[in-house]
Amino acid sequence: VCHGTDGSGTIPGAPDFTSQAFQSALRQEPGQALCTTAFGRGGMPGWRETLAQEQMWQALTFLASLAP
Repeated sequence: VCHGTDGSGTIPGAPDFTSQAFQSALRQEPGQALCTTAFGRGGMPGWRETLAQEQMWQALTFLASLAP
C-alpha cells in the first residue's frame, strides 16, 4: 500500500523504489537496506518479527529488479 503496486511510493514520505537514488543506495549499502527492512524507519514498521532474514533479502532482490 505505502509503496504502491509498482514501487513508486504512494504516500508522502514513502521512498520511490524505482528511483535512481534508491537503486543506487540499495546497490551501495545493501546491509543498510536490510536493517531498515528488519527494524523499520520513520513511519515504516520493521519486519523482523514477520519475515526471516532470507525472506527480507528476497524482498530486497525484488526491489532491485524495479530499477528503470
